[in-house]
Amino acid sequence: MFSKKETYTCSSIIGKEAGADLSVVICYRLLRTLFIFLAVPPLLKAIFRSMLRKRSPA
Repeated sequence: MFSKKETYTCSSIIGKEAGADLSVVICYRLLRTLFIFLAVPPLLKAIFRSMLRKRSPA
């Protein structure tokens, strides 16, 4: 498993080899990480709450 630093380095190397702008590649990676940290937990919380409501007797 790669560490975060190795993952960003790996994506930078691949972007450089593909001829992409490295600042865009790194910005995309950071925005993707930010989205995962901010959007996924509330979404999972809502899903689990709805599952618990369906299971609990009314």
